[in-house]
Amino acid sequence: MGRNNPLEHGLGIYLRCAGFGLLRSQKDQYHQVKWILLVVYMDDIVITSNDTLGISELKLNLQKKFQTKDLGPLKYFLGIEVTRSRKGIFLSQWKYVLNVLSETDILGVRLVNCPMDPNSKLLPDQGCWPKGLPL
Repeated sequence: MGRNNPLEHGLGIYLRCAGFGLLRSQKDQYHQVKWILLVVYMDDIVITSNDTLGISELKLNLQKKFQTKDLGPLKYFLGIEVTRSRKGIFLSQWKYVLNVLSETDILGVRLVNCPMDPNSKLLPDQGCWPKGLPL
């Protein structure tokens, strides 16, 4: 590769030095571009792709160089819970919300029914407004 090739800088050099070679998209017989996305945060790695064989090869190469453990399909990453269904992928921060409610000691509060007339109109010139506060 030439000296001015952008793949020679940054990640390309790191991958080559680590023994992975440069990862490039390939076209299959149907002319679809194959891709692999590798996301690394601290000691967590997420791999996604439209090429299952490519994922298997990447995981084998990573296991040769690093101590890794395959945890299977993604369930939780960076505070986001990942759930799959036939309709698609659902992302949720429910566990994060529960932690916030727990830390602020409002997790166990009881709900209070506060009925409100759905036809009432709230206008700024009605009711009492604390003096000194702008509208």
